[in-house]
Amino acid sequence: MLKHTIHAVLAAAALGLSIHAGAALIVDTGVPVPLDPANPLQGDLALDATDWLAGQIQVNNDVVVDSVKAWLNDQGNGGTQFMVALYADSGSNLPGALLETGMGSFSAASGTSAWSGASNLLWTLHAGQKYWVTFESDLSVDGFFGVAPVQAPNPLVRYAFNDGGFLGYQPMTGANTGFGVQVASVPEPESWQLFIAGMALLMMVGRRARTA
Repeated sequence: MLKHTIHAVLAAAALGLSIHAGAALIVDTGVPVPLDPANPLQGDLALDATDWLAGQIQVNNDVVVDSVKAWLNDQGNGGTQFMVALYADSGSNLPGALLETGMGSFSAASGTSAWSGASNLLWTLHAGQKYWVTFESDLSVDGFFGVAPVQAPNPLVRYAFNDGGFLGYQPMTGANTGFGVQVASVPEPESWQLFIAGMALLMMVGRRARTA
């Protein structure tokens, strides 16, 4: 019976791993490709206490967002945090009401570009509605400074920036606006059902093992 219990534990663990790995990218611009490989940050966009970046997204189905990331290069002291936020669309193709926030951090050493942002967000997005994901400074952290390399292979339709002025977010136009964005959703409900079924099986086998 103990052998069966171990097998059940391993099965449940495998289900849990499959759920974690099941998060799917619902927005993926791809990694920005430098115009000049010798100068990979050419035309990059600043991300600091006075320069915030935003990209508009839209989903075809109701989803729960697990993570939001941008292709960023930490130009500060390394490891500093920033805020990832979700805004409703204003109706004028700009960020409107603030809906959700989460804390992100650079995932690579200073001077290295990588996908950086926040995970375990559990933000609900509804089909057909426009949203904005933003990358903003955490004003409690000194020395925050990063850049977003541009020229993503599949850029978002609209981007915006906030330079810290009283006007708030403004449209970002021109060729050099396609910084990279990734948005991943949590697994489909069927995966959670499998996980629950696996845990129920584990509990049942455990009870039988105790009474054997």
